[in-house]
Amino acid sequence: MKKEKVELKSTYNVPNLERGLSIIELLATQPKGLTLAEIIEKLSIAKSSAFRIVSTLIFKNYLQKNETTKKNNPF
Repeated sequence: MKKEKVELKSTYNVPNLERGLSIIELLATQPKGLTLAEIIEKLSIAKSSAFRIVSTLIFKNYLQKNETTKKNNPF
């Protein structure tokens, strides 16, 4: 009897980590960066979640925010 490969995502995924990685991956394709509103629109993430995730990524030095343009860029 063959055992089928089990999909681990359904049991062991971390939704906010997935959203954070999606934000980093999106910003990696945008050389000029994106505002929080643009990130929310492109990824369909709730505003409060997007804000907290982006703020955490900035705090942990995965992103930087241009205070003039309000755009977020990966380091």
